[in-house]
Amino acid sequence: SPTSSRTGRPRASVAEVVSAAVVGSKDGNFRESLSTVFTGDSDYVGQTDGGLDREILRRRIVLELKMLTMLPRFFLFAVSFLLFIAVQQVEYDPTSFSGIRLRLRDHFQVQDVFGIRQIPELMAYLDYYVIANEQLNPLDIYHWCADE
Repeated sequence: SPTSSRTGRPRASVAEVVSAAVVGSKDGNFRESLSTVFTGDSDYVGQTDGGLDREILRRRIVLELKMLTMLPRFFLFAVSFLLFIAVQQVEYDPTSFSGIRLRLRDHFQVQDVFGIRQIPELMAYLDYYVIANEQLNPLDIYHWCADE
């Protein structure tokens, strides 16, 4: 294994350094002993080929902490979303709404739109659409004075 330029001793890997910090924390102060791994006093840190970049490690730990704080929020979102979907199924029955959609499609004759190829055909459909739309207005005279 490579040797340290500071001490001349063989340099340990990150796993060895961290495991040594864990074993050395018999008094229960794990955080303090682990923090010595990432200081300038460690033989592993500060080497050109050391492999431990403190900035990348710091960003990774910050990201992990953010992910841990987002986990409870994710579960709350998932429960809220499932509750929302259940309420939608109960309150708005898809079978009745599909019937309404089919009746509206027939009322506006949407199937005729796909056959339109010329501007005069489009204008004729738009004239029909305006009349059909006015029939859906509840205050339109169509509902008050029906034609015989």
